[in-house]
Amino acid sequence: MKKRWTVHLWVLLALALLLVGAGIILWFHPQWGYVQGGILNGADVRSSLIQILGWLFLVFVVSSTAMLKVLALVRRDTLAYLVAYIVGIIAACMSMPIIDKYY
Repeated sequence: MKKRWTVHLWVLLALALLLVGAGIILWFHPQWGYVQGGILNGADVRSSLIQILGWLFLVFVVSSTAMLKVLALVRRDTLAYLVAYIVGIIAACMSMPIIDKYY
């Protein structure tokens, strides 16, 4: 059981590093993060995009960790990871309309 939490921690750390890398690339890229066309043409939305990525990651972390805790009785680690991460992705996708109302 302890191994399951260690692997989960490593997965979350790897995803966090990918998120930080994406944020850095988004912040320093000369075109990404700026609105192209429409009323907001040229508006800088980099910080809003990075905040949205952070909120989506937080929803993923909380939901996948909670699901992994619920699946503590499942003996197969692969099945527990698969279900937990799928639930995390679904929860992050379902939170997008809520996050969209605030950004």
